[in-house]
Amino acid sequence: MNTFVEKNKKWLKFYSSASRILGWVIILFVCMVVFSLLKMSLEIREQQIFLTHLGTILEVTLGRLPVGIILLGIGQLLTYTYDEEYKKPWLLRNGSKTLYLFAVLVFLRPFIFYLYQYSMNYAPNLAFTSSSSSLADVLILIGLGNILKRALPIIEEHKSLV
Repeated sequence: MNTFVEKNKKWLKFYSSASRILGWVIILFVCMVVFSLLKMSLEIREQQIFLTHLGTILEVTLGRLPVGIILLGIGQLLTYTYDEEYKKPWLLRNGSKTLYLFAVLVFLRPFIFYLYQYSMNYAPNLAFTSSSSSLADVLILIGLGNILKRALPIIEEHKSLV
């Protein structure tokens, strides 16, 4: 593994930087959308518009924010792989728990939107395609959490042997 890391260190640095930059861009985008929608809702002061903006805020935060945080975690994992002095940050130490939390949020997302549609007096429907794709996403996130939980001790052991 050491020869692979040394051979591809330039690419690992590039992918780590790109992942971190993209993760921060997504997180900043989510914050900008949430704050602008909240500001518009407070300026207009109509309940229907506020509830419409609330649905958009829920979709953006539950759909995009985990992607940005996962990209930050990937960047930290790549840096931890190639840098010998790099200490594990909080996101990497608790990466599996974070992925499990995202799995729960993805699983609950169709139910949250069902309640949101019900509160908006829409005809609430819990679409099967949304639920089945959410179930696939949940299983993928749980699998990634398990892989991360088992891969970090291997990387730590490899670093201690070098």
